Amino acid sequence: MVSLPADEAGKQWRWLPATFSFPPGRPPEKGWIKLPDRQLRRVALPTTVPEIFQGPAYFPYLPARSELGADLDLNFAHRGRYQQESFSLTTRFPFAFLTKKRRVALTREIVVYPPIEPADEFFEVLPLITGEFETFVRGRGSDLYRLREYTQEDSARHVDWKATAKSGSLKVREFSREDERKLRIVFDNPAPGTISALAYERAVALAASLGWHFAQENTEVSFVAPGYEGSPDIYRFLAYLAVIAPETLPSVVESLQPTDDYNIILTPRPRGTFPTALWACSYFVFIGDCDLEAER
Repeated sequence: MVSLPADEAGKQWRWLPATFSFPPGRPPEKGWIKLPDRQLRRVALPTTVPEIFQGPAYFPYLPARSELGADLDLNFAHRGRYQQESFSLTTRFPFAFLTKKRRVALTREIVVYPPIEPADEFFEVLPLITGEFETFVRGRGSDLYRLREYTQEDSARHVDWKATAKSGSLKVREFSREDERKLRIVFDNPAPGTISALAYERAVALAASLGWHFAQENTEVSFVAPGYEGSPDIYRFLAYLAVIAPETLPSVVESLQPTDDYNIILTPRPRGTFPTALWACSYFVFIGDCDLEAER
């Protein structure tokens, strides 16, 4: 089979087996004469998954019924899924005249997370997000929730003396819990061609870094993204981001409802296209071909 260079559309011209039939115009199975033929066609290139390890590990001598090991350095230049279907054993023992080779099936998979090392974008938006988040939490924590009867576990500083004087029994004020630090990170995956590949990778890395940072804090973090099952486990979210790619799907912001959580929304959508109720409880990071822009 002769292969020609691939074009920009991700396809390649290849000579493929075909059948020549006569007379022309009839289906090949109904032709009077059928001969093997070749046709030049454009075919899509198969999607290949990079391997985990492609280099050799050399052992000068392996004694019978023994084990040897080698420390190998693995360097993954990009996030994603890496697979290994098999490995080969090669030897020229005993006289180095012939090379004997045997392939052994060994299926392994490694998922490489996006980088969570703080980048410039992370240091730019983190102080702003933290300040807005703390303001949001403090506002909720100082709100009066209800008045109720005093119990032995209550502190005297929570007694509402005016309500006590009117009712004739001790009343205490109950506020919204100040330790309810609920944060929701939303990654609004853009469609293919919307932004450049570099801007997309920076947005994925920022979402991973923010998720990792707040997961280590005293914060209840949840995640929302197209096709994501909604698990609050940070490692599952990182595994999702490891293999994500631009996809034409409805924006998750369309169905996002305001809750008790504070939202960090990374989106390619322009300003002015969001529900008004989200602006009071969200911090927006706009994904674009230029620098990432943030706005409360």
